[in-house]
This record gives sequence, C-alpha cells and structure tokens, in this order.
Amino acid sequence: MSTVSMECPTNETSWMQRSASYICTNPQEYHCLPSLYLNGSVEACLTVKLIQHGYCVIYNPYLKEARIDSISSCVRKTNFSGCPTESYNSNEIHRHPPCQKINPVKQCYLADSSCPNITSNDPTVAINQKDIAITRDTTASPGSGPSSDAWSLSPLVLIYLISCLVFIQF
Repeated sequence: MSTVSMECPTNETSWMQRSASYICTNPQEYHCLPSLYLNGSVEACLTVKLIQHGYCVIYNPYLKEARIDSISSCVRKTNFSGCPTESYNSNEIHRHPPCQKINPVKQCYLADSSCPNITSNDPTVAINQKDIAITRDTTASPGSGPSSDAWSLSPLVLIYLISCLVFIQF
C-alpha cells in the first residue's frame, strides 16, 4: 500500500477521470471509499456491491471489500444530513457526498451534526496535511480473497491486547 495526497472524487466527471487513470482490470471496479474507522479514504479495485438505502459504504481492509457502514449507519441518526434514500452501487458513492466527507481525526461523517468540521478553530480538531490521506490498495484485486496482511493489527488493538495480558498477570 502507498499513501497519496488527494481526495476522493465527488462528482461524476472527476470520478470517471480518476477511474480511467487508476489501474483496474475493469474501470467499473474503481472505488474511493472512507476506511473502516473513518480515519482516511482508500482507493482500490473492488467488486461492486449493492448498498442498502440508509447506509454509507466503507472499505473493510480485513476483508478487502466494500461494505455497508452498519456502525455509523446514517439511517439511525436524526442529525445526519443527506443519508442515501435509495439503494446504490458501491462504486457510485460520489452520488452521495455526505457519505464521502469525513473528519479523519474525530473519525466521523461531516454530515453528522455532532461531528466537528475539519476547518474548525478547535485545537483538538486541528488536522495536519499528513493526517488526511488516501491509501491506495495495490495488493488486492476483486475476488482474490484476504491476504496475509488481512490479519495485521492496528496499534490501538495491539495496545489493548498488551494491556489485557499485563492485567491478567497481576
């Protein structure tokens, strides 16, 4: 995986341009989605999935596929502006900008009124350019299944596991 400093396309024209320049076997497989933890966006060639209305789509790095975001479901939130009202294909997320625009520091959708805007003057929301990045998944292709890095752990999970081991010993 390599990190690139660009944002996901948010309209049909820029989406088509980016999908044409991204190396997918089939241009329809191009996706640019918020990551599982809403801490960035991921570009990848993925199998197109039908996403149920009332949900945003995210990239699951463990399964290497597009999935509905059932944890941050916009359908259950009264304060989420612009939740998709019809089912849509995962590669059509650009038609639902509220599902693309995230605050990667606070890990929330900007369309959620409880999510601080990334341009806020609040110092706890300040974002450096290095904090906003798109990860390009160059190792997976649709249908290839999980690879060995599918079992990699995030630093927070690792800290949690170590904490549990220390607690058990005492």
